[in-house]
Amino acid sequence: MSIKIFISYAHADRDLHERLVKHLFPLVHYGKVTVWRDLEIPPGADWEKQIRMQLDTADLILLLVSADFIASKYCWNEEVRTALERHKARTARVVPIILKPVHWQGTPLGQLQALPPGAKPVTQWADPDAAFVEVMKGILRVLDNELVLPDQSGTLAYADPRTRMRLKSLLLLGGTLLVGCLVILLVLNMTNIYLQKSGSTSGGSPTTISATPSPTTSLASSALPRLKSLYSGEETCTQGCPSNTPDALQIAIDAQDQSGNITARWIYPNRNTNPCTGKVTKDKHFTLTCTSSYQDYVFHIEGAIYPDGHLEGTNHVESPTHGNFDSSWTAS
Repeated sequence: MSIKIFISYAHADRDLHERLVKHLFPLVHYGKVTVWRDLEIPPGADWEKQIRMQLDTADLILLLVSADFIASKYCWNEEVRTALERHKARTARVVPIILKPVHWQGTPLGQLQALPPGAKPVTQWADPDAAFVEVMKGILRVLDNELVLPDQSGTLAYADPRTRMRLKSLLLLGGTLLVGCLVILLVLNMTNIYLQKSGSTSGGSPTTISATPSPTTSLASSALPRLKSLYSGEETCTQGCPSNTPDALQIAIDAQDQSGNITARWIYPNRNTNPCTGKVTKDKHFTLTCTSSYQDYVFHIEGAIYPDGHLEGTNHVESPTHGNFDSSWTAS
């Protein structure tokens, strides 16, 4: 099923709107998205009702921001208001696209991550097509990372990276437990059949065996996972950052005791190293709290250990001076 995109714009910006639509057409051709345009409203139709219907059912809402857009009573009072309500309710994802210079940061849109990167207006790029290419990359990240199909109802829901990571970890843990139980039952069943045959051959009564796991099995299944000494990967900001450019990342595990307590370093190569403390749990999850070595940042990190050994998780950063932001990361 394709994702439905609604584009809100001022008619004074129609040329830039049409340019953006053309850049979206590769996704349209492959059936990944459908883009509704107000040019599709048939003659004689109630245009306000048509727009409202498309706005209420869109999965991704793009706001083309300019002075004309903010000055438009209909765009601002109807389309922007509805879009932000749906974004807050997590029934749609809203992305502002800055077309022309305007002070938009002081409006409710200032709380959202905008495109192009750094919120540089499209008209200030040497080549506007280059700006729209970066906009496309940002839209692809939203489609791949934050819009998921929760069921077969055809309704898309917005899921933040931390929720996605936890869902994947729960599915992985459930599958591992199921396979482990099936293996134990199979071994016990084969042992029982063997003992029954042995008892029949010797003339004695058949022997049965309890399906209770042995202490050895219980101890093995409850062992804490061990982290290796160094992981390398990258971290990508998902909310609240001035840039979405991925950062190179290293995670150095300096010590891990038998209770799962760990000391570590969260490293941005060629930039800074941040000391951390945390804990590994039996369900192959771990947490870290790191203090920045050069600013007043505090990192709250959650991660999962996957069967192939790689790590994946989220980082919630708090700073009284610079504000908060969130990111996702992966390392192996």
